Amino acid sequence: MATVIITLVGIITYNSLPKESFPEVVFPQIYVSTPYPGAAPKDIENLITKHLEKQMKSLTGVKKMTSNSVQDFSNVIIEFQTDVSISDAKRDVKDAVDRAKPDLPTDLPDDPQVIDIDISAFRLCSLTFRETTTCKH
Repeated sequence: MATVIITLVGIITYNSLPKESFPEVVFPQIYVSTPYPGAAPKDIENLITKHLEKQMKSLTGVKKMTSNSVQDFSNVIIEFQTDVSISDAKRDVKDAVDRAKPDLPTDLPDDPQVIDIDISAFRLCSLTFRETTTCKH
């Protein structure tokens, strides 16, 4: 009898818990991308990535910074502490990019792009249920 009561109370409690279908997931990361067509990875690193990193190091609340310099392209990903507002972080990164612009090549096709990574814009999980039938002959 006690098992039945505990089970019923558990089911009722579970059903009454507040649930959210699509909870907001925030990763405080900012992505800086800079295309430079025709440049080798070593040139990208020396002419663009190092100058951007130098300015990003002075930002407060940075947890981790990762950069890649590949053929024709530089990207820097700055991950902030979870208590940092993403809008403040993006503004600070834009300011740092602006400070680095005088040191960047003058023939860049576009200014560096500063993008906040919004994971809520992507589907995190997709479940598919499929019925399978097995036939024996």
